[in-house]
Amino acid sequence: MKESEVKKYQDELNELIDYISDFLNFLPIPVCDVSSTFYIIQINKAFERITGFDALDIIGEHIEKLFPEKEKLQNIISQLPKRGEMQNQELILVKKSGEEIIVNTFWAKRTKKGEIGSFFLAFTDITFLKKIQKEMEEKIKLRTRDLREKVEELERFHKIAVGRELKMIELKEEIEKLKEELKKVQK
Repeated sequence: MKESEVKKYQDELNELIDYISDFLNFLPIPVCDVSSTFYIIQINKAFERITGFDALDIIGEHIEKLFPEKEKLQNIISQLPKRGEMQNQELILVKKSGEEIIVNTFWAKRTKKGEIGSFFLAFTDITFLKKIQKEMEEKIKLRTRDLREKVEELERFHKIAVGRELKMIELKEEIEKLKEELKKVQK
């Protein structure tokens, strides 16, 4: 192979590497590449924005640094090599500032020559959605309690109204009996 061809292929490869890097940094979703032993290899700009960690802070760290829910994370780590991908795995993520946010994670296995090369991890911050969900659930509980109270009140009223109605029917029958007795006595 000529030196000019090698240079051409090297330039094309460098162009492809630049393209992939630009694309990764363009993505608004935090993405990172994690080794087969779950150490962070690469991150994108959205990852830096959301977590507060820059590449120097986090590359080379174990994924456990981000996710304090060890049992949930261990479950994902143990299943991922077999399953290949896992979606919609909610985890708490600890930002560099120490703030905890709730994220929905997406994991995918990346293979090289039939072996696990690494894993892709992407996540979205769903803290706000979870807050709204909790508020809505609380409102539903309050509404349900209010409705139960109203139903109980209506049931009590119904009992009273039905009881009153039955008493009225009984009194009408008694009045009719008394009227008949009065007619008999008057004759």
